[in-house]
Amino acid sequence: MEAGTPWVEKYRPRRLAEIAQQEDVVRTLTVLLSAHSTDSGQGYASSLPHLLFYGPPGTGKTSTALALCRELFGEQPQLWRTRVLELNASDERGIQVVREKIKRFAKASVEQAGAARVAAFKVVILDEADNVTADAQTALRRTIEKYSRTTRFILIGNYVSRIIPPLASRCAKFRFRPLSADGMKGQLRRVAERERLGDLDEAVLDVLVRVSGGDLRRAVMALQSCQCSAAGDAEAVTPAAAMEAACLVPPPVLQQFLDACWAPVSPTAATTDQATRDDDQQTLFPLLLQGYPADALLQQTFEALVLGSAALDDGQRAAIAIHLAETDKCLADGADETLQLLAFTQCVQQIAAAESAP
Repeated sequence: MEAGTPWVEKYRPRRLAEIAQQEDVVRTLTVLLSAHSTDSGQGYASSLPHLLFYGPPGTGKTSTALALCRELFGEQPQLWRTRVLELNASDERGIQVVREKIKRFAKASVEQAGAARVAAFKVVILDEADNVTADAQTALRRTIEKYSRTTRFILIGNYVSRIIPPLASRCAKFRFRPLSADGMKGQLRRVAERERLGDLDEAVLDVLVRVSGGDLRRAVMALQSCQCSAAGDAEAVTPAAAMEAACLVPPPVLQQFLDACWAPVSPTAATTDQATRDDDQQTLFPLLLQGYPADALLQQTFEALVLGSAALDDGQRAAIAIHLAETDKCLADGADETLQLLAFTQCVQQIAAAESAP
């Protein structure tokens, strides 16, 4: 690997045995590879079905597909060009891609690989297949049926429910689970050791695991950002640096926002008065001007108030969670961050005031 290669590519597993914490998937695929039928003349790995990999991002779906192709075809670039077609459906999701690129590749004859022991078929890897339009999925179903003798398809997506049933039923499904905290820490320690960062502090690992949510790719990217900001100084990779790299709001800043949410208001007022709104704005504007993302602020607020606060009863938690969800939805639709956060703080103030009313 070149020196400037991103760590997520530099340390991407290259063999099935290197895939982390997906033991059931790896075991089944290994059995399918070994259950070839050379005696019947059908060739190596001829029993391999079409595959559907689904699960959260960063759990190894694409890496597993690429590692499987290396097991099938080796590392020969020339052979890969003729046997493996990798497409990302987030860029090419329409029916024309199925009709042109995929169909043209699938119906091409399979070239002989000489003396090499490789599979006698081609592989199409369609990443983010859950973003493919319904019409394109219908066309892909017919292509899979027609060219299954010479081509295997590996569909990859986060949401299996977005794959039409006729297409999903033609594939063997494999669910990829989020990585456990201990498993992620082990992987991060191995990366840190190879990059000469030494033994990472447990608090740094906790921050990286927390922000990643089981997404190892995101955790490795955050670790590389820490290393870059620390200019290669292992001692500078601190929990604060990890929070900065992960775009988390620092605890003092988060507490400032939470204090604004719990600012006392009159429980009989329909809305908060002008002075309270001005105070809220004075709290929020510096947060946004410093570049703290609103979605991270909402996520950490959810963890602090809904999941982590013993001072709230179930009714308060439920009401706050509903307002958080509504605010998050509005932000996803492109609403103004300042207005949405102001509205959220005032909703929480009203919840607190109603609870404290006699």
